[in-house]
Amino acid sequence: MMSSQHLRHFFLYSKALALCLSLFVCCVQAQDLSKDSANLTYNSPTFGFSFSYSSVFEPVSLTTPGVLILLSHQSSNYPTFNVILLSGPPDLATSPSKRAERFINQYRAVGLDSSKLISSDLIELGDKKVQSFELQYPLQGEKMRSSLQWIPFNHYSLLLTYIDKEQNFKQNKHLHQAILDSFTVTDALSYSEDQPELRAALLYLLAIFLFILISGVLFWWVKCRNRL
Repeated sequence: MMSSQHLRHFFLYSKALALCLSLFVCCVQAQDLSKDSANLTYNSPTFGFSFSYSSVFEPVSLTTPGVLILLSHQSSNYPTFNVILLSGPPDLATSPSKRAERFINQYRAVGLDSSKLISSDLIELGDKKVQSFELQYPLQGEKMRSSLQWIPFNHYSLLLTYIDKEQNFKQNKHLHQAILDSFTVTDALSYSEDQPELRAALLYLLAIFLFILISGVLFWWVKCRNRL
């Protein structure tokens, strides 16, 4: 039979164990909520795109020209996601390496001198192929990583930019991937690495057509002249 002191210790131990279990359950639930947060939707009929994003993000009000939407993590500021409008017809003939170099130079132009390219690839975004780049750079003592997706339309381009601290990039990647998986575009041009070669082939066929046309006109002119 337990003494009153042993009984008191047993109840204290039981309460401590129950508290630990409840904290563990709360942590597990919180972790699940962070992964399965309700999704919100952003739609831009004007620029032909829409996407869903986790409720851990919140829209940031700003009046920066060209930034269509900026999302920031509610509690820690990072990661962020934004959509930037690039005006003017896109140059599809530019190679992925040249375009990546342009983006790096743009980062360096605003003071991020140590920016470097981590990867460059073509990815599927809905039924479109788009260029995707990852850049790394230091910012205020922190090592940062950006993931960029360039989407060309007929008269403008969109640049999707996801930014996070390097140390958290992999564990938060599901937030970015969920946005990309839900991203829908209309009337966008599908980029292909064969675009420059295709353009050259079309120009070659056009040159042959013009040569045949001009030759036919000259032949007709000479024939008519001989009749006179």
